[in-house]
Amino acid sequence: MVFGFRRRPAGPAALLGALPPEDRLLGHAPLQDGGWLAASRFGVWRVPAEGEPWLIPWTVISRVRWQSPVLELTVADVVGEFAGAELIVDRTPVAIEFAETTRLTDQIHSRVRAGIISGEHHPLREGGGWVVVRRVPGRDGALVQVRLDPGTDRADAERALAGQVAEAMQRAGQAPR
Repeated sequence: MVFGFRRRPAGPAALLGALPPEDRLLGHAPLQDGGWLAASRFGVWRVPAEGEPWLIPWTVISRVRWQSPVLELTVADVVGEFAGAELIVDRTPVAIEFAETTRLTDQIHSRVRAGIISGEHHPLREGGGWVVVRRVPGRDGALVQVRLDPGTDRADAERALAGQVAEAMQRAGQAPR
């Protein structure tokens, strides 16, 4: 027996069957509800006890909060275009309870933070918005996203933030859409 080394199981069979060949499993952990949560090169996989696994791409995870044994994920939906960037809106945070202590939460938190190249909040007369530049796994270049604060008028924000979005797109090596 070799001390200090523990062989990690390969992962849930349902996930291994769904994982695309270009993706790579980084870690996984069992959940209280009998399912699994896994991190891969392209995002977080939710593997329910029954049913098909699904991927939450790193580029749509807005926030990660950990309070043992619960990981809270805030995932965004891409709802359109904003001055050439993706317009995203956060969903209600989802609480995911782990069955055991795991370092997977550290991996997820680190990946989300490392994926953000820059993020700057721009206050407006009424509301405001975040202009975020993110790395996209498996793709050259970066992605520019805008997340408006709740209650911010889109038309006013688009006029006020167009310059910041164009500057972020230039830094990201992206041509406006």
